[in-house]
Amino acid sequence: MLVRKIAKLEYEAAIVAFSEFINDQSLSQVQIVFVKKVIDYIVQNSYIANISELTKLPFDKP
Repeated sequence: MLVRKIAKLEYEAAIVAFSEFINDQSLSQVQIVFVKKVIDYIVQNSYIANISELTKLPFDKP
């Protein structure tokens, strides 16, 4: 649901939207990089249509 809320936002707006999530969680550096990959994907593609996309490039490599 969070991904849908930030669909079609500029990169800076997406970072702001996710910053609270990133700061409120005890995420490792690898997890933060993953979240930023999700943000990049959403900025480029507007949304993640199918969750299986998260098992493909660029998400499948730490």
